[in-house]
Amino acid sequence: LLVLPVWTVIGRSLRPVAGLRAALRSRPPLDLTPLQAPGLPTEFSPLVDAFNDQLTRVDTAVQNERRFIADAAHELRTPLAVLSAHADLARRAATEEERDMALRRLSAGVARAARLSEQLLDLARLDAQTIAPALVPLDLAPLLVLVVRDFETLARERQQRICLRTEAARVPGDVDLLGTLIRNLVDHAVRYAGEGGRIEVICRRDVRDGVGGIALCVADDGPGVATQERERIFHRFYRANGNGGGAGSRNSGSGIGLSLVARIARTHNARIHVEDGLDGRGLAITVFFPAA
Repeated sequence: LLVLPVWTVIGRSLRPVAGLRAALRSRPPLDLTPLQAPGLPTEFSPLVDAFNDQLTRVDTAVQNERRFIADAAHELRTPLAVLSAHADLARRAATEEERDMALRRLSAGVARAARLSEQLLDLARLDAQTIAPALVPLDLAPLLVLVVRDFETLARERQQRICLRTEAARVPGDVDLLGTLIRNLVDHAVRYAGEGGRIEVICRRDVRDGVGGIALCVADDGPGVATQERERIFHRFYRANGNGGGAGSRNSGSGIGLSLVARIARTHNARIHVEDGLDGRGLAITVFFPAA
């Protein structure tokens, strides 16, 4: 006789829990709206609140993923269309000269599509990271030498000069992420310095706002970026006026490279400064790292 009323009271108290379970089971897979549980016992409220917080975080991650896929699809559509057009021109070329010109443009388009795909993969990898990378003391100088060597051939084709000046500079960092940061900084300078341009890559100890650290600066003497646009060049998929070029331009950018630089700099507790470049022209981007 005592068990029966106790069982009845407990059953009625937990009825909202059963309703919550049924509501969860009937939801579509991607329905991440917060749970509504009227009448739920007070003891269960912290659990529901924590679950709703998790749903909010998952919803934010899903929305970011959707935006990334939409942006990536938009960015890839143009270079793929350009590749198709150049391939068609090469197939229909009437002379050897026209065929060579179309094939050169096709080769440049393939290189741009490959670069864009690589940057999109880097961006997706950063977005997918849930745990901060382990930062260990490492020297930036060897990384700079390797990256600059990779760009020597491209710079030579454009009759550009790359001057590298480094000193022993140890910073706490992740070697893969720092390699991506340096590569995108140098790529941006080579891409926009123009034919016959000059690029300087400098790494040295420096003091900013009374704090000592390591300054990595990549400067060029190209057309530069207007002062009012300099903060926006680190936004994802943003292209500054005058830096884009046409769809088939060899200098057309994706608007991803510098956004990767900003993301990786934040991961390493580094600050970014944007100033005028060489001889008062172009652009100089300095990443200021805390010293190891």
